[in-house]
Amino acid sequence: MLQKIIHQLNERDYTLLSMQMEKTKAEKYLTLLNNYRNEKATDKELLIRMKLNSPTFYTLKSRLFEKIQYFLFKNIEETRTELIKNVAKIEHLVYNMPRETSIPILKKLEAELIKNDMPNELISVYKALKKVHLNTSKHYDYSLLYNKYVAYNLAQDKAEEILSSFCQTLGMYYLNREQLEYNKLGLFKKEMENVCRLYDSHRLKLYKNILTIQYALFIPGIEQDYDNIQVEQLLSESTGIIEKFKDDKVYKHLVPVMDYLNFEYYSQLKLQKNAMAFYKKIAARIDILLLFNHTCFTSHFLISKIGYSHAETIQFDEADTFNYPIPTPDDLPNYVLHCYNRTI
Repeated sequence: MLQKIIHQLNERDYTLLSMQMEKTKAEKYLTLLNNYRNEKATDKELLIRMKLNSPTFYTLKSRLFEKIQYFLFKNIEETRTELIKNVAKIEHLVYNMPRETSIPILKKLEAELIKNDMPNELISVYKALKKVHLNTSKHYDYSLLYNKYVAYNLAQDKAEEILSSFCQTLGMYYLNREQLEYNKLGLFKKEMENVCRLYDSHRLKLYKNILTIQYALFIPGIEQDYDNIQVEQLLSESTGIIEKFKDDKVYKHLVPVMDYLNFEYYSQLKLQKNAMAFYKKIAARIDILLLFNHTCFTSHFLISKIGYSHAETIQFDEADTFNYPIPTPDDLPNYVLHCYNRTI
């Protein structure tokens, strides 16, 4: 397959790849590349000429294949946005490129999408891999992966839905203290744990962490047990996930949520110095923060700020107003907390 791929490189790609190897002084890779391009010698002859033993030679071939695979993919891949653009080019790979070239690109795209936890896009990749492997034994394997990621994509949507329902119910329970609402919160927590148990996914883990942290911080009437629910560890783990996948379009927007949850945690522990660091980050972004009522009980900040300001002797006056969209009575918990904050 390696030799076929090298033959199928257009002149521009072949020249660029050769120049890269010359620049990095990858002489053995360049020798192998040029030989396969021009068919000057057999593997046996090359092995003798390059003074390599058989295992080393075949390792060299394998790594050259990986370099070419990366080069082909790198021409169209840079960021998460580019990954999505690449998915749109899958049909071109399937219908217009030789299998020896299209398959390595699809495999590289598969690896990057798995790394970035993009199940919806992976469905398209496995759909394509099923097609190009129709008459091979791998067709069944890719069919299984296709079905797996269809199910995983649904699980991810389900996790988001559970988190949103939890936040809605949490707001209502904060107001009415009804046992029915309290029971629902516990059921949402268990349901989220069951969904996340099905897949090893940093995205599902993040949604579960956000729900669990709120369960510990915001449910009045229960003893706050920070030992059984290790909030600080969950906060650290969640922040680490967001930092690791900085290009994720969703994670970028969750940074204020994590800053807010850190503020609430340290405020409740009365660690005011720690809380101050996060307060400074979110106080100026309250207009953005309150839009996340589907992900977090963010309007509680309108209450927490009062207690925090009192502890820090921050003076209130008429100029101390937030520039944020005023909740409507349809969003009753947030509307009530807004009115309470303005009254104080």
